[in-house]
Amino acid sequence: MVYSRDDNGEKIPYMPTADYIIVDEIQDFTKEEIEEFINATKKNFFFFGDTAQSIFDGLKEGGTLPVDQIKIKIPQALDAKSFPLYRNYRLPIPVAKVAQSIGIDTEYVEGTYKSNEQSVPRIIKYDNVQSQVVAIKRIIQTQNLTDVGILLPHNDDVKNIYDALNELGGNYEARYNDKEDWHNSKDTLNFRSTNPKIMTYHSAKGLQFESIILPMLEDYDEEHGESDRKALYVAMTRTYRNLYIMYSGSLPDVIRNNVDSSLYKTTETDTIEDI
Repeated sequence: MVYSRDDNGEKIPYMPTADYIIVDEIQDFTKEEIEEFINATKKNFFFFGDTAQSIFDGLKEGGTLPVDQIKIKIPQALDAKSFPLYRNYRLPIPVAKVAQSIGIDTEYVEGTYKSNEQSVPRIIKYDNVQSQVVAIKRIIQTQNLTDVGILLPHNDDVKNIYDALNELGGNYEARYNDKEDWHNSKDTLNFRSTNPKIMTYHSAKGLQFESIILPMLEDYDEEHGESDRKALYVAMTRTYRNLYIMYSGSLPDVIRNNVDSSLYKTTETDTIEDI
């Protein structure tokens, strides 16, 4: 969508036509927007997407469209061809086994994952949020992690964890929005630095990190259903090596009822018994 301007300088949205239109992350566009793309195409329409990562569907008026249903909207005049792509092929297989249990309409096919990483995900219980904060700093330091994403469900969670980590000392970068006063919003993310990055699940979409830490899973809202579950799936699949999930209290049903406990470890590091 681009804009022209009327005589008063006001923006007028319109969709210009093109021989070839390429759309990425198409699962996050509305049905009406997708139809606009198709109608603007003269020769070939290419699109890429994954319905399991449609985390904005509940926020879009009119709703989004499952990727496998988009093809039926393409007129016969446009030659439609499907090219299946690997699903998160960079994921380590141990992480993929856990994440696919969380995703909606996902299928685990081991041959599609090309990573040789074998780090097993860790889902760890702590006494409280402060204990989780202390653990985040400890894990980053003891494991010498330099490419870390700390992802949280909500903007308020991001701000609270960012402030708590700064109180413990260290350099952290964050992105969060203050919906009441935009002056209080923050975005200090610098992807050329090795400082840990703190943001929401939604903000992390399209990014990847060597290590992902998901604290405060107790804040996962079971009542929001598919939208929050898809967001959690996206957050879990941002890693290409390590996945740490932290919680206090009870493990949310989305994990307890869907993920086999044999697929993850419950300690920060492997325990070595004294001989």
